[in-house]
Amino acid sequence: MKKHFSVLRVSACVAALAAGPILTGCSGVVKNLNSAQINAPSLTLSNPFGTNNAAAAVLVSNTAKPSIAAGHVALNAPLAAANVSTFPFTRQSAGSLSSAAVGSASVSFNVNPTVTVDGTQSLPATFTLSTVTIVAEADDLDSTGATADSVILPALTSSAPIVFTQSAAGSSTYTAAGTITLATGTISGATVSKLFTVVTGENLNKQAVLTLTATSPDLPAGSLVHIKLDSSSLNLKAN
Repeated sequence: MKKHFSVLRVSACVAALAAGPILTGCSGVVKNLNSAQINAPSLTLSNPFGTNNAAAAVLVSNTAKPSIAAGHVALNAPLAAANVSTFPFTRQSAGSLSSAAVGSASVSFNVNPTVTVDGTQSLPATFTLSTVTIVAEADDLDSTGATADSVILPALTSSAPIVFTQSAAGSSTYTAAGTITLATGTISGATVSKLFTVVTGENLNKQAVLTLTATSPDLPAGSLVHIKLDSSSLNLKAN
């Protein structure tokens, strides 16, 4: 059984997360990372932000004591926070899809269902993560490594609670039943235009900054849940 985090419903012509090339619902051939050609007005970039197989951490606020803020303002530079992860990536090829032609996009992350929990306190046999929020930022870096341009994507928020079960009594390892997919719905307007520019244009070097937070009725405020981002995709669609 699969569980999903989503901000908006994905449109019929935007594919969900895929590990490799598939056919879109818009009769276009989806291309992988750094594809040099495109045969239809749609394109999927695999691992667009350099997060595949990378580790990240979710900062937990207890619902009874919500003392931890659930979001953040524009970062534009890495912060020394356990739940803020920075991933380098390079300029992606959009083939023949131009900035003027792109009309919408969606982003998907596939998360490994096995996680670990920090802390020396007695851990529960099961715990639930609810109201999970991911704020993703993509930055263009100039030759000095400073942020030259930046875009923050719409926040991804859980649509349903995720229940994790302890692998063994006293263990810090837990597993959810099935794959966890985190996805935006349709991104459009000025945000998709800036996203396209940052990811496929400007300077060669980029960085993605992900901030992950959640609430839980079962874990102490300040707990860190460590996850693995298995795969990701950026799905672009022309007007």
